[in-house]
Amino acid sequence: MDPNAAAAYASSFNYGESAYAAPSGRGDFSSDSVSQGGWTQWPKHGQGFPNQSFQYQQQVKPPIGNLPPVQFNTLAKSRVGFPYGIGASPAEMVGTLERSVPNFSHEWVRQNQMRSFPHRKPPQSAQWKNRPKTSQQKAFDATGKTPAMVLHELFKTVAEEYTEVCSNPKRYCCTLSVSGQEFKMESSNKKTSKQKCAELVLRTLRPDLKITPFEEPIAAKPAPSSKRNATTMECQPPIVPKPIGSTKKAKLSAAESAVNLNDFLRKLILETGSKLTPIFEVSENTVKIEEDNEMAEKKRNFKSEAIVTLRFEENERVFTKTGTNRALIKELVCKEALSVIFDVGLDDIRMVLRRAAINKIGKEFAIVPALNTVCSLMNCTLSLSVEASEDTPLGVGKMFYVGKCRVIDHNENDKPVEYVSPSLASKQVARDYAAQEMLKNYFGIDANNCPQSENVNSQGPCATLHLLLSKDSKNKSKIAYEFKENVPTVAGQSTNVFYCDCVIDDKERFTGSGRSKKLAKNAAAIVAIKKIFSIDFDPNVAYPLAMSRRFIAESRVSPLCRDVTEFVKREYLAMCGYYGISPSNLIACFLLLNEKDEKRLISIGSSTQYVVEPDTLSGANGTTLIHLDPIVLARRSMLRYLMQELKAFEVDHASSIFDRHIDGKAILKANLRLVLFSNFPPVCSLSVDDAAKKRLGYVTPLTIAPAPDEALSFDEIKSTKTLRVHCTADKLFKWSAIGVQGALLSNLMHPIIANTVFFGCEAPVPDESLKYALFGRLGAPKNEIVVESYPTQMRFLPTSCHLQTRGIDGVERIDYVTGRTVKGSPSRVSKAEMFEAYRALPGVDLTISKYADAKKSAAPYQAAKMALYESLAANGWGRWQTKPENLTDDFVVASFD
Repeated sequence: MDPNAAAAYASSFNYGESAYAAPSGRGDFSSDSVSQGGWTQWPKHGQGFPNQSFQYQQQVKPPIGNLPPVQFNTLAKSRVGFPYGIGASPAEMVGTLERSVPNFSHEWVRQNQMRSFPHRKPPQSAQWKNRPKTSQQKAFDATGKTPAMVLHELFKTVAEEYTEVCSNPKRYCCTLSVSGQEFKMESSNKKTSKQKCAELVLRTLRPDLKITPFEEPIAAKPAPSSKRNATTMECQPPIVPKPIGSTKKAKLSAAESAVNLNDFLRKLILETGSKLTPIFEVSENTVKIEEDNEMAEKKRNFKSEAIVTLRFEENERVFTKTGTNRALIKELVCKEALSVIFDVGLDDIRMVLRRAAINKIGKEFAIVPALNTVCSLMNCTLSLSVEASEDTPLGVGKMFYVGKCRVIDHNENDKPVEYVSPSLASKQVARDYAAQEMLKNYFGIDANNCPQSENVNSQGPCATLHLLLSKDSKNKSKIAYEFKENVPTVAGQSTNVFYCDCVIDDKERFTGSGRSKKLAKNAAAIVAIKKIFSIDFDPNVAYPLAMSRRFIAESRVSPLCRDVTEFVKREYLAMCGYYGISPSNLIACFLLLNEKDEKRLISIGSSTQYVVEPDTLSGANGTTLIHLDPIVLARRSMLRYLMQELKAFEVDHASSIFDRHIDGKAILKANLRLVLFSNFPPVCSLSVDDAAKKRLGYVTPLTIAPAPDEALSFDEIKSTKTLRVHCTADKLFKWSAIGVQGALLSNLMHPIIANTVFFGCEAPVPDESLKYALFGRLGAPKNEIVVESYPTQMRFLPTSCHLQTRGIDGVERIDYVTGRTVKGSPSRVSKAEMFEAYRALPGVDLTISKYADAKKSAAPYQAAKMALYESLAANGWGRWQTKPENLTDDFVVASFD
């Protein structure tokens, strides 16, 4: 292609509406493997899909079906990236790119309504404009202003939404979207809910401001007039006399109205008309056991036993029970008296006990104590146990547990009943789950439907915070409440406002305010619960105190992220077991997912980050790997898989992952999407949204360094023996803009963008910051981008560098020093081997024998890449550190065997 025509062809596309992106749609896989990852059936080299079966694995149902062809002219959704090629358009990239190349007038371009590069900077999305600035902001005076007034003055773009939470009484929830974050608050009316939500937004995003808490006004209701005018009296209906002998409401029996067994006994005495008077006597057990003084001092202080006696002087009946729980013993003697004196059946006693348990669960009793009480009163033996789960997810790094609840009912001839919980991440949660199932299924007590009082709460926010912290950490946390004094009164404030700080371990401080010291203290505890555990405190909700912060965080992980994480780790460990490789947690892989979220693992890379010495590249002719990193190796391994699919595409279109586009190039089928998984997120300290100075970075032996404004020449690399290789975060951003297929495959196929990225452990920055570093450096992504990390921590477990490609048998091990395999041969993902496999594909121009010339022949890709580099430099990110051509790409096919 003529260079001028290629440049004009590239400039005829717009960032936001070009055809350069990965497709997405609906369809299915072809069933080519037994395992989802493909470890059980691998194809031979060049066959595209696996045919070789591993005998050590169990045969399971293949999750991959047949791929129906899509319509020929169907275009996929836009993706993030720079435009070129024909397909779906990427998102608009922010930056002024002044280009002097004339527009390329072509009939196909006019038919597809393509446009040239924009000549002025498009407006940024509000998602990135409203982020809180790290620099010192201008002082703002909020005196005499409501929180909503201050919010709209500070943030220009605020989206609000109201939802009716409860109809009787009316309650509304206000949702405010500010700077890409959502805040919610509830109140009895929309105005108050918005003011409270605005106050929460300001205290979160602008803690430096002194915001006056909004107080809900109390509307005075006029007293009804006692006088009635003549017109009203004349219009009244005539008085209807009440019929004599009208039926009264049916009176409930003692068993139907009693709240406990003691109440049942007293109501039954009145109902039967017996002249019995129950007399309860409680005394301590005076039995003494002689013990040594030393043993008595070391012995734990248990509750003393009590003797509860129920006497009836009229018939001289006496019932006695002994135990430590006086309330329970009192119920037991009442049960015995009901059975002996009044001959009450077991069904009536169970009905009263069920009513008593339902009224107490959530207020006085938790699940397990309630089950203990019910079993004691029902003459049942209870045993609760927790065991390690056999189906613990692989690679999670923690133990899962199964709770077992067993009850032996002595009223039913020692009938055994047992319930087992599923695998759960906490012993307490597993035990509570099994106990709750026993209460619900055997005793007929559903803890989820127990009535809750509207005005009474078992514990306040301070007690809830204390219990949550004690469950979250093994060490006892120090909680102190400090009240602020001499706080100036805000103008227009009718009553005094108290301020309280909740200080945790003398480090974290949370401030609350209220009309009294008690309300201020509770408000500070509510703020601490919200900030630490991400829980909106509700006084009418019983919180899962057995859940730790980690369990609460993991409960918010999306199902797809959880499934992909477990799937990758299982397949990787199965591969290591088959090939006899020591497993590592420094892994990354690429997967293909269809519309049913069925997964196909196509490449795996494992390595510690390492850059070879420049001397190793001298005379290597593309046989040495330069940058060893899990994500980089997985991407190069994925390119070999794409080459196999392109070769199989010419033989069998139906079984391939590609379709033929109108221009003759291959394009990913519309129902497939590319997903990247990495156990550890890349280092993004220089590219996150709150970085002090945002720059591109290159890899150093210990960390990453900011990229300078000039690249090293060939002579400078030789003299300084320094090679600047961009960090993985920069490469991921580049692939998100111009595709993961590279320059060679751009001659044969349209770009593919990985718009879903999952990380197996938690990054030191939020997921939104990772999303900015990987996709949003030059503007907010136009289409939906998913970046999610699993909230867990892991330590590095390095091992030998190795990689695996779907369709190629065997795991390749790489030597860190030479950049070749441990046997000394070039790696299958090196530039030389990749170029040789590329030349074997149909449709390749074989007259081009030089690797550098083959890359340059992809003119649209090269134009988009240069536009990306220029846009990064224009926006202050620095210059992309390109390597000299004669150092890495100056070789031909005949230069190696």
